[in-house]
Amino acid sequence: MNEPGLYSLIMSSRKPEARAFKRWITHDVIPQIRKTGSYSTQVPQTFSEALRLAADLQEEIEKAKPKIESFDRFISGKNYQKMGDVAKILGYGRNNFFKLLREMKILMRDNTPYQEFINRGYFVVKEKPIQMGSHVINKPQTYVTAKGIHYIDKLLKERSIIV
Repeated sequence: MNEPGLYSLIMSSRKPEARAFKRWITHDVIPQIRKTGSYSTQVPQTFSEALRLAADLQEEIEKAKPKIESFDRFISGKNYQKMGDVAKILGYGRNNFFKLLREMKILMRDNTPYQEFINRGYFVVKEKPIQMGSHVINKPQTYVTAKGIHYIDKLLKERSIIV
């Protein structure tokens, strides 16, 4: 396969990696080439530029530390959210959210997640007792973990479904 054929294949792919590449090409590379005539990742040319860049990066890392620590605590938490609440957080109606996750092959037809996503720690399914007349039946209730909320949010952004 030649280089143009490879780009054509990538641009037509629906895989998340290809979408990320396509987004990078169309949002970063092509606009910079159009504006400046070339694309470069700004590599320091002198030792003093490299030191300045390292100092700037260290400053950004220090500023981000509290956010990173909070994020890590949030992701490792055992707090589960109902699907409807997660839908609201991400700006969706409950039914549209279920439909979207079914289309993305995360949820099955009965709105329970595929085992793969439970194993990854994105969902927890618990039996919820429901009174039906004179007897009680247990119905599966799907909850989203903090890790799952992060995964879904990232997935929706990668696919340009949310900004």
